[in-house]
Amino acid sequence: MRSAALVCAAGLLLAGCTAAADGAAPPSDSPSAPSPDPSPVAVGATELGAALVQYRRDAQRDVLQVKVTNPGEEPVTVRRVQLDSATFTAPVVADKDSVVGPGLTVDLTVDLPGAACDGRDEAPVAVELTVLDAAGEEHVVRLDTARGGAGGTTGSLADGSGADVLAEVQARRCAAITVAEHVRLSTDPEWVDGGPLPDGTPTLLGALVAEPVPGGGPVALVVQGATTLFTFVTAADASLAAGAEETVRLPLRVRVTRCDPHAVAEDKKGYLVPVRASLDGAEPLLVEVAVPVPERAALQGLIDASCA
Repeated sequence: MRSAALVCAAGLLLAGCTAAADGAAPPSDSPSAPSPDPSPVAVGATELGAALVQYRRDAQRDVLQVKVTNPGEEPVTVRRVQLDSATFTAPVVADKDSVVGPGLTVDLTVDLPGAACDGRDEAPVAVELTVLDAAGEEHVVRLDTARGGAGGTTGSLADGSGADVLAEVQARRCAAITVAEHVRLSTDPEWVDGGPLPDGTPTLLGALVAEPVPGGGPVALVVQGATTLFTFVTAADASLAAGAEETVRLPLRVRVTRCDPHAVAEDKKGYLVPVRASLDGAEPLLVEVAVPVPERAALQGLIDASCA
C-alpha cells in the first residue's frame, strides 16, 4: 500500500478523512464540496461513493481527480478508473493500485484527452471502477449522473460533482481551443521596473503579445484584472482585424495583490494572466495566459519587494 498523508476535511463526500493518492500531498485548494447525497455502490461487504473534482493546481495540467470514498469497515483496492462521456475525443482510462481504507477518501488522478468542442460540454458522465474487495474478489461498479441509483453495482455521483464539474472544465478547455484558432496569446519575456504607484507600491511593466492566426477572424482582447497574486492593469484594450498579419502588444502594468504567506505559498493560478477574447463580436471567452516558469523570476522579485 502506498503511504498516504491524512487530512481531515469537513464537507467532503461522506464523512471521514482524506488520503491523497498517487503520491500527491493532500490538496489545500479544495473546490466547493459537492452535496453529500450520492447513491453508493456495493463492493463485497462495503460500499463506495465517488465524485469528480478539479483543483486549481490541476487546470493547467488537464487532469481531474476521481474522489473515491469508502465508508465501510474493510479496505478496498481500486485497480482501474474509467470515465465515460461524449465530451472527450478519446476514452479516459487509468490503471491504479490504490488502497482506500475504511472511512477514507482517496483522490485518483486521471489525465484528460482532447475536448470535443461541438456542443457536447453538458453530456452525462459516468465513472466505472474496477475494485478488489478485502477478500481479493474483483468487482466492476459504475456511478453516473442519474439521481437515485438502483444500488448494487450501479449508483450515482454526488450531486453537482459529475456533469456540472465536467461541463465547467470542458468549457474552459474549449474556450482556449477556440481562441487559439484566431490568435496566439503569450506574455513578453521581458519585465522591467514600472516604478511605484502613488501609494509607493512597486510595479513591473510587461506586455501581452497577440499574434494573429492566418485565416482567423477579428478579435477584441481585454485583460480581466487580478489573480491571487497579481493585478494586471492596461491603459487600453487591443483588437485584431480579420486577416491581420501584424502582432499586437498590449502593455501591462503589474502590482502584487496579496502578501499573506498562505496566498503566496499556496498559489496555483497567480501567474496566469486572465484575458477575455471576443471573436467577431461574440460573447467574450475567458482564457488564461500562463507566464512561462523561466520568466517568473521578475514577478517573484516583485513579490519580494512588495511584501518585505
